[in-house]
This record gives sequence, C-alpha cells and structure tokens, in this order.
Amino acid sequence: MITRFDSREKFINHLCDGLNLFTGAGFSVMAKDINNNDFPIGSSLLEELKKEFPRISKFPDLAKASTILESTFKEEFYDFLIKRFSVESYSELYNVLPLLNIREIFTTNIDNLIYKIYENASDRYINTTTVEGQPYNNSLAVNYSPLHGNIIYPQYGFIFSKTQIASAYTNQHDDWTSLKSVIKNQPILFWGWSFEDSDVIEALYSGKNGVDNNESKWILLRNPKDYEIDFYDTLGFKIIIGDTESLLLELKEIQKRFSISITKNESSSILLPEYSVPIETNSALHPLISFFEGDSPQWSHIRSGGVPRTHYYHTISDLLDKNRNIFVIGMPASGKTTLMMQLLLCYQTKKAKHFLTSPTLKEVELYIRKLNGNNAILFVDDCFRDYNSIIKLIETNNIQLVCFDRDYTYENQIYRIRSQFDSFDVVDVTEIDDRDARMIIDSIPASAQKTKTTIAVNDKTIYSILTKNMKAKRFEKRFKSLVKEFYNENPIATELFIMICYVHSCGVPVSFDTVYSYLSPITKDFKTVYRYIKEVGKIIVECSDHSFEFLNVNFQEQDYYQSRSKYFAEQIMANLPHDPNILKSVLVRFVENVPAFHICRFDIFKRYGFDADYALKAFDDIEEGKAYYEKCALIDNSEYIYQQAALYFSKKKKYTYAFTWIEKARNFSYFNRFSIDNTHAIIQFYANIEVEDDSIGTVEKLLEESLEVLKNCYTNDRRKTIHVISFSNLSIRFYDRYKSDLSIEYLELAKEWLEHENENVDCSYRMKRKIKDMYFQIQNRLANEK
Repeated sequence: MITRFDSREKFINHLCDGLNLFTGAGFSVMAKDINNNDFPIGSSLLEELKKEFPRISKFPDLAKASTILESTFKEEFYDFLIKRFSVESYSELYNVLPLLNIREIFTTNIDNLIYKIYENASDRYINTTTVEGQPYNNSLAVNYSPLHGNIIYPQYGFIFSKTQIASAYTNQHDDWTSLKSVIKNQPILFWGWSFEDSDVIEALYSGKNGVDNNESKWILLRNPKDYEIDFYDTLGFKIIIGDTESLLLELKEIQKRFSISITKNESSSILLPEYSVPIETNSALHPLISFFEGDSPQWSHIRSGGVPRTHYYHTISDLLDKNRNIFVIGMPASGKTTLMMQLLLCYQTKKAKHFLTSPTLKEVELYIRKLNGNNAILFVDDCFRDYNSIIKLIETNNIQLVCFDRDYTYENQIYRIRSQFDSFDVVDVTEIDDRDARMIIDSIPASAQKTKTTIAVNDKTIYSILTKNMKAKRFEKRFKSLVKEFYNENPIATELFIMICYVHSCGVPVSFDTVYSYLSPITKDFKTVYRYIKEVGKIIVECSDHSFEFLNVNFQEQDYYQSRSKYFAEQIMANLPHDPNILKSVLVRFVENVPAFHICRFDIFKRYGFDADYALKAFDDIEEGKAYYEKCALIDNSEYIYQQAALYFSKKKKYTYAFTWIEKARNFSYFNRFSIDNTHAIIQFYANIEVEDDSIGTVEKLLEESLEVLKNCYTNDRRKTIHVISFSNLSIRFYDRYKSDLSIEYLELAKEWLEHENENVDCSYRMKRKIKDMYFQIQNRLANEK
C-alpha cells in the first residue's frame, strides 16, 4: 500500500491537466515474458547473456559486454533481446494508464510493455518520438521516448550504459532537448527507479541545470532507507512510498473517484468528424488564382468549382462504386491531393468518407477502433509512410481504401503488399488526355492565361500544360538571381527560407523547435528568432488550421511553417544557385544543430532529407561531403545514411570512399539487403568500367560479378522494376566495352526482363518510359549483331 504521498491533491490536479512519466526497470515488474519470467535488470541480464554467449563470460560490465556482442554476434544478440523483453502478459492494473492524461513517457527500459498497454486504448496511441519525431496529432498521441532503444525498433540499436543518458543530458547539442524541457517546466513522475540508478536522476536535477525550481516532480520509492529519502528530498522531489502494484491501485481509485479522463471528441451527427471534410464555415477562403500559381490545394479551391475534374475522377468513382480498394499514383504535381479532395467532397455514397495523411500503424489502429465496425471509405494521402498501416486497413472488411502516393514510392513499397493481397486496382494519374488539358487551360483565370494557348506539349502532364499556358512561370526564370539578391541583403533570413523549403520538400512542416535549434548558434533569444522568421517574408507561410489539415497538426502547442506548397519547395531546392553555396551552409548547420525529434515526423523526413543528390549539389569538396555524412550518421545511424553517402562518393568517382561506406551499409542490411546489394553492384561496376588495362581479365571478372549480383537481386527481390533498370543499363555498358558472347547473353536477358516488366501493373507511367528507352537501346545493339 501507499504509506506516503506528498502533495497528493496537486498530483491529482496534474492527472487532470497532464502528467509525464520517466520509467525505470521497476515499472515493468508486473509483466512477464513468453516463458512467464520476470524481466532481467542490470547484473541479472548480464548473467543471462553470459550463458547465451560464452565469449563475454569474464566481462564484469553490461555496457562493455554489449559492445562486444554488437560487434561480433549482432543478429543473435538482438534476437535474444527481442525474445527476452517481449511482453506476453501483464497485470490488468496497468490498463488504468490510457484512462489518464499522460502527455509524454520517457524510459530507460527496452521492453514493449507501454505498447501493449496502449494497443487497445480507444482514444490514444503511442508515438515513438526517437523514431517518428513529433506527431501530427498531438491530442491523440502519447509521446514515448525509449532512451536506451526498444525491441519494437531493433534497427536503431540498444544502449546499456547507465551513464550515457546522464552524460547525454549535459550535452548542449544532444537529442534530449524535449526531456530537458519536461524536466524543467512540467509535472513528472519517476517510476521504477532504485537508488543504485540515481546517477541519471542526479544528472538531471543536481548542479546548475536550472531544473531544481520544478516543484511538480514526484518519485516512487519502494522500501527506501532514510538516506535515500533525504537524498531525493534534497533534490526537491515529492516522495511517494510504495510499489508499482500499490501505485496502480491508487491511480485506479483516483481515476474512478475523480472521473479523470482524457479529452474526447464531442458527439456529432457526422461519424467521426475529426477524420471528415471540415464544414464550409470552418474553412478559410483562398483565391482561385493561388491554386494555379502553385499553392497547395485548399477546400475553398475545390468548393469553388473552378478546379476542373480530370477523367481520373470518373475512373476512380467507377471503381469506388464496385467496392474496390484503389491505389492512386503519379509524379509530383500530378494532382493527386486535388483529386483526393474532389472525391472527398463530391463523390456520393452512403458510407462515411474519411481521410488520413501518412498514418502510422498506431493511428490506423485507433481509427479502426473509433470506427467501431461502421462502413467507411478512407482516403489516405502519402500512404506508404508505414506499409503495415495499409496492410491493416486492407484486412479491415468494413473499410474501403483509396490510397495516394508518388509513383516512385509506390514502386519501392508495393511488393510488401502484393505478397499478401491482390484485391486492389492501380490508377496512374501522371499523364492527362487532350480533353483534360483543354479543361485545365480554360480554367486558368484570364489574368494569368496567355493570349495564345495550346495543348500541344511533349509531356502531357498538368505541370507542363500550366507552364506552357500561363503568363508567368512563377519562379523558374529569375529564381537564382533573386535568391542571390536576397542572400546579399539578408544571409540569415535566406538560409532560414531555404531550410524551411528543404524540410517541406521532404514532406513535413517546420516547427518552431526546428527553427530555434537551427538558429541556436546565432541566437538563443526567442524574439530574435521570430524576427528572422518575419524577415523571410511571405514566400513562406505559417501553417494554420487549414494549411496542413490533412496532417492534423496541433498548432496550439507551437508555430509551424511551410513554403507556398510542397512542389514549390521542391522546385526551389532543384534551382538553388551554386554561388554562393547556400545549400552547403544550410545542410551543415541543420545536421549540426537540429536533433532528430525536433523534426516533425522524422520518420517521413529522413526518407529524403539525407539524399545523395542534395550532397552532390552542396559539396564539391569530397572531404566536406565526408564530414557531412559523418554528422548525418550521428543523427540517424542507419543503412540509408551509409547507402546515400556511398552514392555520393560514387558519383564523385571516389570509389575507395564509396566502397567503405557501402560496406558499412551492408552491416545494417539485415532488413534491406537487396537495395544495398544493388547499390554495391553499381558502385563496383562503375569503379572498374573505365579501367583500361585488363590484360589478365580482372576488370571483366569484376564487371561480371556486378551483373550477377543484379541478376540475383532481380530474381529474388520483389522490387523487380528497380533492379531491371540497373541491370539493363550496366549490360549496355558491358556490351559496349567487350561485345563478347557473354555480353550479348546479358543484353538478351535484359530484353526479356524488360518485356516482362512492361506488362507489370505496378509499373508507373514514368518507369515504363525508362523501360521503353532501355528496350530501344538494347534492340539496336542486338540488331547490329545479326
């Protein structure tokens, strides 16, 4: 039972308004693994590891032993941890937590107990900030920071040194700024800590960290000695004496007696209005011209009737009538989001119409629970953020699914779904027809339309039609000179503008936290930061309840910023002037100062944020590029970083560096082997194709090895389109050099695969153009052999 509870009434008030948790090993004592065993801690875990891995039998320290195991038996080590710390059962008393207003949870535990507790919650889901960054919908998310790693995300590694968290906290440029903010200013309960683990707590609250003024911090102590109580009293803690079971019983009683609950949506005649199209009176009004000038589509644009519906609207409507699941794909600026909004607003059905953007599996599971078996059509924009969420939705019989994403992303991810389902149609909206083109031209406001218009363009896309028929090309003509002028006048504001475009082009808005971190070497004064934001001008806009509503950003907690539209941001990044090299300055400042979890939805951002193409534009000097990627690896130590670095070095023809980095990527490729093998083969091929001296046939053998690796990738990986393009391109180069019987065999095999992939229903319009080009080149070479 609880024998001491300091400031209990104040604690109850914080349960109503919001409380944070920092949990240690003692939090999980009422959970069991698959063998009904308690979870090991500290020395007991080390002893179990010694039995499993005799090599570390003489190690007295868990941190050093884990370093050896990661270097020599990484897969076996991780498999052991995943199995040993997977929760099979837990006390039902934990189920009180989702009923309370818990804001954020920090932990040094690596088990999945918190995920288990919240997986059936009707109103909340767990957002892992160290992996996924800031959530878009903070009102539904419980931010969770597993500071030592977690078995749900083994690819991000584990930390077993108690002092690493403590030392990380004191680092002025560390990843735990959110923890610092909570420690300083917000109510927090430390739960499951022993006096032996107090080095972390001491680092957080002793000295001159500026957090000793927080009067709303509690710690649960189990059978404490007098000196322990004195220690925590000295640090300003309010003491709770009891154990995990007694505290859970106390919380259950408090929740019941005071009717504490998290905020729920008010009832409405619309089923789940939080997922529905906003009513007209709640939507901002935007001039139609802004849509044609490149701004993101708004509800007022669609409601005005001034945005024409292409023939794809009717194609998708017919498929919806047939109760089909649909994937809508296309190149950037092909009108996917506009089409989704038109269908949401205008398609007639008795089912509820809802939408989500880039949902995680947890968000989808919450949506399904809230839907409670009712029938709905769910439109999902940027759908492949988490392919498991799409699999879950397809498995849910009462949901008809319409997913939207870029063709490239679709081609890289669809194999994961095709392996389990084949019950969906694919609509590629990249290329429009002549009737669509004429409707779009006629819809351009007269003030922006050229006197002479035409549908005769080489590339029949919405962007090409608008560019050809509008008076101004927006930013293409004078963009580079304008950026230079802006930079000469105000270099800090220019860099900030480019940084916002950089992040927005990667698919996420920019939070004030991101801006503040980015500018921290220049100023730490909030007013000055806002002044710099204001100096950027109207070329960026502050996100409002309407500008990122698909993403459900909680704008009440902090400000968010974006460029005029995502496509606008992409074009800015594509057209940056090289002199001055603003991009280099932006990328370096960003990786040096912005921690991962200050980036809104870091899991989306990182898919593009460290791309080799950015590095190629920014870093002419190879050593500067190397230093940049070393800093990137500190932010996200993953195979993707090493793969992109290898591509950068390869395109710079620094093949020694490229091999070093792609080999590092291979060490991470437990989850993505074929992609790494593809890159490795291409690097090896281009490293040798121009070597002139091949008197003993070594070069030819190495080139053959690369082609054989790509053959294996095509044969065994489901992402065949990517591999066939690589194999065909390298086969052409191999034939052009040797014109041997083997080179002809490679060409014939490439031709056969290209013919097959041309019939692939998952192959996009853009990729089919590449296939046809490759096929034509191979046909010409084979014709010369006859």
